[in-house]
Amino acid sequence: MRIVRDLLTVALMAGGLALSAVTLSAPALAQHSHGEHEKGPNGGQIFAVGPYDAEIVVQEEALIVRLIEHGGKDLTEEATGGDLVLLIGGKPTKIALIMENGALVGKLDDHLPDEVDAVIRIKTKDGKVHAGKGELEHEHH
Repeated sequence: MRIVRDLLTVALMAGGLALSAVTLSAPALAQHSHGEHEKGPNGGQIFAVGPYDAEIVVQEEALIVRLIEHGGKDLTEEATGGDLVLLIGGKPTKIALIMENGALVGKLDDHLPDEVDAVIRIKTKDGKVHAGKGELEHEHH
């Protein structure tokens, strides 16, 4: 798991996302602190992302991300963008998250494996970048 964490951290740092110049060391990434694979209000998986939770819903051609407070209130309007780095087939794959119809949306080029290590970064209106990591699980339909 340490190798995966280090690979994802390097991928984030080398990715050149124009969010801001943020140095993310592995300990600075928020750990998944909820019950294993807790479900959010839209049926997605919850990740701890700084002071927020991020709900990730996997759809056939997209990832839908909503920023919520720990109590469940939708705070997605506070986000301005972000990205997800997924470790697929041993290689980091970066997916940009763009605000679309009140949610952060990342386009998928292919189906995701049932389980994939993920690092998520979300930039908020105050200019801060919040990060978290965990294992994204979903079922193919």
